[in-house]
Amino acid sequence: MARFRLLLIGLTIWLVILFNLERPDIQDFGNIDLDSFVYVIAAMVAVTILALPDLGKRSEYVLIPTLILYGIAKVTIGHPDTPLPLIITEVVVLILTVSVARVISLATANIEKAIENVLLAPEKSSVLSEAEGEEKINNELFRARRFDRPVGFVALRIEWLEEMQEHITDRFNLEAAFQKRYLKVRIAQIAMSAIYRSDTIAWSGDNLVICLPETDREQATRLARQIHTLIKMRLGLEIAVGVAAFPEDGLIYRDLLDAALLHPIPLQTEDQRRPPQDGAKSDQTIPAVAPPRKTPAETATKRSASAIHPVSWIRQLLQPLPTDYADQPRPSSSGSQHPNDPDFWVNELPYQSASARLVYMVLKRLIDITLVVISMPVTVPLMLVLMLLVYLDGGRPIFFVQQRTGLGGRRFKMYKFRTMVPDAEEKLKELAAQGLAKLGPDGKLAEPLKLARDPRVTRVGRILRKTSLDELPQIFNVLRGDMSIVGPRPTSWGLDSYTLLHTERLTVRPGITGLWQIGARGSTDFDDWLRWDMLYIDKISLALDIQIILRTIGQVLKRQGAR
Repeated sequence: MARFRLLLIGLTIWLVILFNLERPDIQDFGNIDLDSFVYVIAAMVAVTILALPDLGKRSEYVLIPTLILYGIAKVTIGHPDTPLPLIITEVVVLILTVSVARVISLATANIEKAIENVLLAPEKSSVLSEAEGEEKINNELFRARRFDRPVGFVALRIEWLEEMQEHITDRFNLEAAFQKRYLKVRIAQIAMSAIYRSDTIAWSGDNLVICLPETDREQATRLARQIHTLIKMRLGLEIAVGVAAFPEDGLIYRDLLDAALLHPIPLQTEDQRRPPQDGAKSDQTIPAVAPPRKTPAETATKRSASAIHPVSWIRQLLQPLPTDYADQPRPSSSGSQHPNDPDFWVNELPYQSASARLVYMVLKRLIDITLVVISMPVTVPLMLVLMLLVYLDGGRPIFFVQQRTGLGGRRFKMYKFRTMVPDAEEKLKELAAQGLAKLGPDGKLAEPLKLARDPRVTRVGRILRKTSLDELPQIFNVLRGDMSIVGPRPTSWGLDSYTLLHTERLTVRPGITGLWQIGARGSTDFDDWLRWDMLYIDKISLALDIQIILRTIGQVLKRQGAR
């Protein structure tokens, strides 16, 4: 601590010296007369680094913006006749300020980390970080889809506690920060005492989420009430606890977490919590250990035959692996080792870590919006020309709007240029009568239909489909957040037509183009789509997206697979 105090004193003295250099009327330092903004920038940098310790881990994160800011200020408000030696002096002053503030910031972070390690012993906790927890829970959901198993979710909304409410002063109060951290750790310890080793417990912000494999809603609710009672008894806190079940409440991790957090279960009354009197036993008394759970055979849900018995090649593709699934490359179904075979080059890509995937999802959305906005000077005039052509060929409507199934099984309106004749539905019924199309109970197309020459498609429509320009209006779906540029293609049929295994493709946003477009473009087999979609989800990364975009352009130029 003595070293830390000396560093703070040194920074203070340094800023005082800079102030004197900037004010020669207070203290004469000869020919050194810094511009006023140099002192302002130095003070801003020192405060910023001390307030945000993470910036001190990499000096270039602060040094480069500081020098850029100095250059802008020098050009706009500085003295144009400043001699070169004085400019060098000002740059050195800023570099020294960044260095001193960085040393103090790192020392502060190290002290906080040391105190946290001593008081809280995080290495003894099995609670996963947000990124690691989401990755592991997604792996469990993947297993549940493969083998048609239930998964329970319990969420503890710690952020609702009055003790966790953050005030402005708490941000500068180390003691308050450690009190909140200690409270979270104690709640996590109590929750861990009530679960099995096979269960996953992880943070989600300030909240705690528990994933319970082979556990239905009733069992998860019993466990949630037990955890609530234990926390009440040991800490005297009332915590809102929510429960969700896969797949009833959601198909993806985020939807299940939201369902558990936003819908707390009704907890027991005070009479139910009161221990039995006169040695009488009470069925309402919650045991001190986790409730027994049923065997996998007892808890397996009875779904449709197609969900339990997928097609043979899917069963072979998804056979249990001898080691961790994530460590095994998926073999190419075609056996090809050609660099242009997607099933080959995708398997060569590395798996992304949990933290890398979280960063990727944020970057993916930013890149989607950026690419759409940048391309608008080209796409908007092109769309106007295509709108005119569609209108001249068949009148209105110009756009084809259809309900599609997207992220988490949610339905949204997808836009395309109309490529079919106005009476396409009547022609579809004729095709169905001839056995060339399969219709669902609602009279809509139940499976993809791609004939060599579809009689429903217009002349302009054939050109639009060949060049994939009919998909151009979907850039507005990308802006709305319904779709991404790269991802599995959204299906027109609803969630009730999906088997549990098929819902794996609903864990990411659907895309305008995807791995299927360059791997099996033109295939009408939905199970074939699924194989490519699962391969994409397995190796999802920014590098894969870029390659898919580039290869899609090549496929469109060659006009392969489109009809």
